[in-house]
Amino acid sequence: MIDHISHDDDSDEHSPLLPSPSNATLADYDRLCSQSVASHSTTLTASATVCDSPYVKPSPYMACFPICFFILGLTISFVPEQQWLILYLCRRFANPDVAAAGSNYSITTLPEPYSHLYLPGLFHNPVAFGSADWPFCSSNADIQILAARWKMVLSLCSSIPALITAPCLGVLSDHYGRKPIILVPLFGAAFYYIGLIAVSRLPIGLWAFIAVHILQGLSGSGSVLITVITSFLADTTDPAERGATFVYTECLVFSAGAFGPLIGGYLIKILPSIDFVFMISGILVIMTLLIVIFFLPESLKKLQPKPTCPTDPSLPLLDHNVASNTAAVSKKFNIIDEVKLVFRGMFESFRVISSPTFVILIVVICFAVAGFGGKMMIFPYLAFRFGWDSFIEGQYMLIGTISRVAHMAITFPIITYLFSPTSSLALGRRSASSVERGVSGSANLKTRFDLYIILSAITVGALSTFAIAFADQTWQLFVIPLFDGFASLASPTIRSLLSLSIPTTSQGQMFAFLQLLESCVGMITGIIYPIIWSSTVNTTMPNLFLVISGCLFGCAAIAMLFTHFEDIGHCDKDVIVVDEE
Repeated sequence: MIDHISHDDDSDEHSPLLPSPSNATLADYDRLCSQSVASHSTTLTASATVCDSPYVKPSPYMACFPICFFILGLTISFVPEQQWLILYLCRRFANPDVAAAGSNYSITTLPEPYSHLYLPGLFHNPVAFGSADWPFCSSNADIQILAARWKMVLSLCSSIPALITAPCLGVLSDHYGRKPIILVPLFGAAFYYIGLIAVSRLPIGLWAFIAVHILQGLSGSGSVLITVITSFLADTTDPAERGATFVYTECLVFSAGAFGPLIGGYLIKILPSIDFVFMISGILVIMTLLIVIFFLPESLKKLQPKPTCPTDPSLPLLDHNVASNTAAVSKKFNIIDEVKLVFRGMFESFRVISSPTFVILIVVICFAVAGFGGKMMIFPYLAFRFGWDSFIEGQYMLIGTISRVAHMAITFPIITYLFSPTSSLALGRRSASSVERGVSGSANLKTRFDLYIILSAITVGALSTFAIAFADQTWQLFVIPLFDGFASLASPTIRSLLSLSIPTTSQGQMFAFLQLLESCVGMITGIIYPIIWSSTVNTTMPNLFLVISGCLFGCAAIAMLFTHFEDIGHCDKDVIVVDEE
């Protein structure tokens, strides 16, 4: 600690802060300084190979293992949670025994859905229920309407907080690293399953379910995890390989969740209660948390741990510690600046709208609304019209997931090999004049190829959604996903295309903006689609929400026709290089 500082009137900013040594110790002081400088220079020279070691990128697939565990936990409980909600409300306001006896039964204790804001079941715990009640509960229109209202409320409880926190967490990952931000949604998911189990087993109402949804939204839910994992992939992948890496990673994620719905539906049949399924999902989330803490490295280059340089113990204490102490003090007072960076990053991310990628963002909105809305209400629709339970729904989702994985792992590589400008086969077909255009021309060709992939995938998504809406046989519903899996190529390709338009250091901001956009879409979809389902479930067209989703897919495909590949900039500091040999 420095206790004396000279405050002479004639001192200026160039005056030394240390007191001058006395005449008696002047020679010793000069000798000590000379020895320290020489020793310090020798130490730095000797350790240059250690301190200046090159940055080594982690493998992008190191993030696949934890996210696969997380997705497996989510998919196991995804359909059982929807079935649990319908059964919960049904046993509270209906009596299946009366209906089974052949009596004309109506739910007299249920308020009229369109004239009351009160949500039944908020402060009441129903009697015990079992899977035997499902045929009656799934076919009851009043229970379906009430369940849709609850889905809307729960969706808003998670999407509104996520609308605020998710983009901020994405921007924070650019400053504090990917790994710490990945832990936030994992902790939120763990508390979510704890709350879900408590509502299932304890005599409390659904108000606790609202609380855990709010907590899940504040932690960003799985959307933040996907956003930060996407940034992790962008950090660790060269731009020329980024599109393929995104597709293959999403293929692994789909593979992890392929058997989740089927396992969840089967567990309902063999376990004493549905809440045991939630316990299994919670255990998988906790395992994911431990994997990230102990095994996942940091991918952000500026936050990589630096090698420790050897130091000379003969150096003065001031020479060793002043720099580190100053950095520590500065770090404490930089927290305000970091908060400012978050909001400035949010503002900068909105500037993407004014760029030529505006049309692609319109595609993202249409694609997200159609996808979210279809997934949100597909299980109530299939249960109401065809009497499906979680196990049959799990088989349906298994076929769809296997189709997605097959199209990503087989169809996409074949298309890339045949038509991508970076493939050797495509290079052989290119003329010498096209090769001479260099890197810029190669980048434009790669962008055009990605746009064609997106357009084709969205078109297939539109056709398959219309096919599901008008299918009247169960076997048709199991055939359509075989073709619908190709539509899953659109999302990772869109993200890859947008990631090429900004520098690597701003990937978190861009993906945070996308997450903000998708959170807004999810919030709006969570209001509109349950209202559409509630209004049409008793009509001759309960599939109206699917028709609307198909039209939105069509709008996204039309928007892609107005996108020119020359408008997509390649601002990444790395360059897409095409081998010309």
